[in-house]
Amino acid sequence: MRRKGWSGAKIARAIEDRRKADAKPGGGGSDSLELWIAALHDLRDELKLPYAGLFVRFYSGAIDTEAFSASRREVTKGVPWQEALASLEQDEVTIVR
Repeated sequence: MRRKGWSGAKIARAIEDRRKADAKPGGGGSDSLELWIAALHDLRDELKLPYAGLFVRFYSGAIDTEAFSASRREVTKGVPWQEALASLEQDEVTIVR
């Protein structure tokens, strides 16, 4: 991770997040809310991005040819990210600040 340019704090968070996911019943997995929250924190803290968008889509065909429409939802400032991520809807771009 250090060779990839990760900071010490980011490495520590990644290790802790992996430990928490592995400790969950069923192994947690890479789709756990904690891992997504950590990724959003990294975008904000490391890259200084003012916002990020997440999009959920379950494709039934080829990604490059399937047509669909998406709605947009901005998470109100002050809403906990865990709550916002737990309410993600399919075909909705969720913007978090």
